[in-house]
Amino acid sequence: MKSNEAINQTLFFDFRKIVGMLIIFLVMAATEVLLFKVHRRNFDFAAPCELDRGAWLRIFFRQVALVLSLSGAGAIFLTATFWFPQFIIFFYVALPFILLVAPVYFYMLERFGKERAGDDELLNFGRMLFGQSEEEPGARREHFFNLFRGIGVKGFFIPFMVVSCITFWNYWETDATASFLNLPFSGGDPALAWSLFFKAFIDLIILVDVTIASLGYLTSCRFLDTQFTSVEPTFVGWVVALACYPPFNVLFEAYAWKYASYELTRDIYVSHPVLSVCMAFAIVILMSIYCWSTVVFGLRFSNLTNRGIIISGPYRAVRHPAYASKNLSWWLALICYMLVQGKILWLSMLILLIINITYCLRGITEERHLIREDHYKKYCEMVKWRFFPGIV
Repeated sequence: MKSNEAINQTLFFDFRKIVGMLIIFLVMAATEVLLFKVHRRNFDFAAPCELDRGAWLRIFFRQVALVLSLSGAGAIFLTATFWFPQFIIFFYVALPFILLVAPVYFYMLERFGKERAGDDELLNFGRMLFGQSEEEPGARREHFFNLFRGIGVKGFFIPFMVVSCITFWNYWETDATASFLNLPFSGGDPALAWSLFFKAFIDLIILVDVTIASLGYLTSCRFLDTQFTSVEPTFVGWVVALACYPPFNVLFEAYAWKYASYELTRDIYVSHPVLSVCMAFAIVILMSIYCWSTVVFGLRFSNLTNRGIIISGPYRAVRHPAYASKNLSWWLALICYMLVQGKILWLSMLILLIINITYCLRGITEERHLIREDHYKKYCEMVKWRFFPGIV
């Protein structure tokens, strides 16, 4: 068991990484505001609105709804710390900040927002709590469940992504250092150096990916135009998405991931040096496409939600480049492992095939959700292939 001093050192080390994430967020947010002027889509600072009693009530409704929503998300967060204990320090740091900034944001929304009355889920929920909703029961119920599903998305993915960011930051630092120490001029093992070099490279790629993803889940406001318009409404859509993440992907972790890992072992580089290097480069390229897919989303990244349609970067070629590249990289890694072992791992191949099918279903359910938007229909007409150009 760790001593209190060791635990405090770990928490402090993780806290420094959280500060690093905050700096990255500020840079990305400043770029969105100063370069792309995204705030102009929802705010007009040249035409402020005088706040009447109705406006102050809307601010109050949103604040009450936010506190209740955070309570619901907090319950999920505390449950998630069973699997992701490092997340708790982040929760304690972020909660006061959100509660302090939220009233200012709600004031800006009423004072400078282009949609004066607002139609966001928090406002609708707050009005419903105080019996002030003017919507039809069906619309009111849909707004409530959309907010409820949004809380579920953030409650599940934020702990996982934040802890993944911290974890892969540690992996990258450790593997990059070990790779340098094993270089030939350092008197190390060349095969091990190759293995650690590619492992550190993949660590860095995934670190960038999960950092952007974490900030995407954490950012949801009209000022940055990152609000969600809808959340996946179907049970099947949720099942196939959650099945790809801990703790629900236990079969994949146990029977496929340890053989299909991006981290090719030293033995592979010793027994098949040319093939392993070629495979490693291919995996790096595929994972770079996967990471690129997340980067082009930026602060709008989020599973199970509609936060706008991305048509740039790899999304110009296929509609689901991240899924395609990641799944293909797993097969390359598994093939390398089977070559070294000299046998076919039928169970691992079956589990990996099931995972491939699950990701295909994710793509289909996501499109079924997004196709309700006219601009996504136009995107599908422009980009005809889901996963691989000219194939499927």
